[in-house]
This record gives sequence, C-alpha cells and structure tokens, in this order.
Amino acid sequence: MTTNKNFIEFFNECEKMLPVDTWTYKKIHLWPILKWQIFNSNVKHYSPSIFIRLKQIAQLVRILFYPTNCRFKPQASDFVFYSQGQRTHFEDKWLDPLLDPIKDKYVNARKSVISIESQPELKIPQYYPAFHLRIIEAILYAIAQIVYLKPVAIPEYAKLKATATKHGFTINDDILISLSRTIKGIYLIAQFYSSLLKIIKPQRVYLTCYYSMAGTALLYAAKQLRIEAVDVQHGSNMSNFAYIGWKKIPEGGYNTIPDTFWNWSKFDVAEIKNNNSKKFLTYHKPFLGGLPWANQWLEDNAATNKYDKKVAAICADAPLKILVLTRPSFYGEESSWKMLTDLINKAPPQWFWLLRKHPAYNKLDACFDQVVGYKNVNVDEASDLPLYALFRNCDLIITTSSNASALEAYFFNKQTIFLSKVAEEESGDLLRKINCKTIETPKELLVFLKAFQAAKQTK
Repeated sequence: MTTNKNFIEFFNECEKMLPVDTWTYKKIHLWPILKWQIFNSNVKHYSPSIFIRLKQIAQLVRILFYPTNCRFKPQASDFVFYSQGQRTHFEDKWLDPLLDPIKDKYVNARKSVISIESQPELKIPQYYPAFHLRIIEAILYAIAQIVYLKPVAIPEYAKLKATATKHGFTINDDILISLSRTIKGIYLIAQFYSSLLKIIKPQRVYLTCYYSMAGTALLYAAKQLRIEAVDVQHGSNMSNFAYIGWKKIPEGGYNTIPDTFWNWSKFDVAEIKNNNSKKFLTYHKPFLGGLPWANQWLEDNAATNKYDKKVAAICADAPLKILVLTRPSFYGEESSWKMLTDLINKAPPQWFWLLRKHPAYNKLDACFDQVVGYKNVNVDEASDLPLYALFRNCDLIITTSSNASALEAYFFNKQTIFLSKVAEEESGDLLRKINCKTIETPKELLVFLKAFQAAKQTK
C-alpha cells in the first residue's frame, strides 16, 4: 500500500534533482499544485455517482434563491474566512467547527468578519455575512479553459516521469492536461478574488484546505496583495507532504502555500519545524493556535450538558461505550471493518457501539449492514450529533487509520485504537505520545476491550 511517506521520498528526490522552485505559469508557482496532481492520479479516490452530481447541481441552483443574509456586494471587513469544510449541527445552527470559533472571537472583540462559502449545500450560517461563490467559481473555471489556450509546460517533464517510475509511481501524460486545467482555473478565479479583496481590504484571510483549487486561488490573490493567508489545520500533518518535506524554496517563498499554518497541537508545530528547510520556515511559519472548537466542549456548560443528555438517552446504561469512526471503503480498509463487525457479533451484548458515518460521504461500508439493526448499535444519532459530544461521552475510539481523529480525541483524554498499521507506520512517534494502540486481530481486540472495561470499573 502506498503511503504519504512513499510520496514524500519521491518528492524529496525531485527537489534534489530538478529546479522545481522555478516552475511557474503566469507567475503562479506550480510545484505545490503538481505534487497534489501526482498524488491524486496515483491514489484511488471516491467518485460520486451521477445522482450525487445531479443533486449537487440542484443545490447550486437553490443557493441563488435561498433566503439568508448572503451578500453579493462586498464591503470592508477586518478578516475573511473561506469555509470549505463539513458543517456540524449545533444549537439549531450549522457550524464550521474550525473557522466559526475563530470568527466568534473576533466578533466578540468588535472586529468585522465576512465569510466566503464554497460548499454546494444549504447548511450555511445565518449569523455572519456570507458570499456563496460556488457557482461563480465553476463558471470562471469553465471560462478559463476557453480563454487561456496555452498549456502548462514542465521543462524537465521527462526527468520527473522517470523519477516517478523509479519510485513505483505512474505519471501519465494526462496529468499535464489536468495540471493545465487546474492552473488556468486558479489564475482566473484568483483575479476575481483579488477584486473582492481590494474592496474588503482585510488584515488576514483564513482557509482550511489551501491546496484545493479555489483555496489556492484565494491564497494566491491574498499574497499578491500582501494580505496574510492562514491555513487552519483540518486533518493530520503527520507525514503529510502538504506540510512537510519542503527543501527547495523560491525567494520570497511559494505564492501557492500559506504564510502561516494554524496548528492544533505542539506535535503538529514540531512536525513542520523539524521536517522543512529553514528557508521554508522563513516564509511559511507554523503557529500553535489550538483545536478551535475544543475549549467549549472541555467544560461543563448549558450546551454541553444538553448534548450529554442526548448521548445518555442513547446508551447511558452501557458498561462500555465505543465510538467507531468509519471511513469510505475506497481507502482499502474493508478487511479491517469486516473484522470489527465480526467482533461486534461476538462481544458482550451490553457494550454499546456508536457507528459514525464519515461526514464527507454519509454512508457506511456494506460490511456493516449485518449489525446496523442491533439494539446495541446506533448509526443515526452517532452520525448527526457533534463529534465532540461523542468524545465527551464515549469510553474509547476505534478507527482504521485516521490520525486526525486520534489527535482530536487526545484533547478529550480518550484513547484511540487503530485497526490498521498504516497510521502507526506514518505517525508512530505521535501516536505513542497520545496513547494510541494498533490491534489487527479480533481476538486481541476483544481481550483488550474486556481488560479496558475491567479497569474502568475499578476506577
């Protein structure tokens, strides 16, 4: 199985051999974008069905007529937030758990904020001024393919391709077509964002996935106007080539990488500091900002107590409450999930299993079908309630290889059990520091869980 470490080794060799820091198209640095093109072309990804595509198109059209405080005329604001992440239902609002807590702090300090919403969905906030720009981005991307006919060229493409083959990767010629389309889209969308930012004149722009096409366009536009661009951590930085392994850097840094990385923990800050060149850290600095929404959940208040009662209504009497964070089957983890479902069948019926669907795909692997109807298995509430409400009330977490979830659980002093060694191979040092454990057999896992329950009862 190809891991991020394999890609990092390949990218490191490219930086040693090739002038990657000089590759540009209309002054846009290509190397950070090309790395993702290579990664995506070599990793199996989820492909939405035609029905999901049609649903997304319908949502785009409905946004035009949705009665919110959406603004189409920009005005001056202190900070811009570009929301791309999945929202969670909390207190009758749909919150972005990464960006909205930061917005709240600024609003409480009497600063003005404005949101750019790029998700094709209606789960959007009602309490901040917001632009809904998904349709505009799509139109600009289409126009760019017509207007900018000149393809993107990589002078050392043959050497890049040979190096990939040496490391067991494939770079098909289609990747240049894909890169050209992406870069052209970034360029034109960036012109649009630049015109917005000139009117808004913010001190800082926050985003959560800098390497998406629209995210890169926004940060490029911000950096051209000397506006600080901050990437708020949304997943694991461990062995993630988007955040580490940068050795060859152009003067002034990359204009397609943020100025600042907002990190959840000291472990993430250390990962960036210890695995990049000093020159990279001169222009792209890590910052310990914390897990934005965690503080509210780490204390007892009216809201958290309300959600404690909701979870208690599901599984209050269970001697062991196990939160299972599932992932889509395309990750190649079917055998791990099959092992877990077999274990649920053999485990004491008093144990309660909270099976949470991955928010981006909203479905369970087919192997869970046999256990979904059990009285001691819950899917609906486990998938709808805020994740942190479940962290507060479960006893431990089981997943396959989600390092980000393990790190979040660590803030709540909860242990995570991995069903695959992939996470350990990529982030072993971190996982040992935050008390994680890998168990790959049902017998060993059952023994561990029984011992865990016994230890819990003696406390």
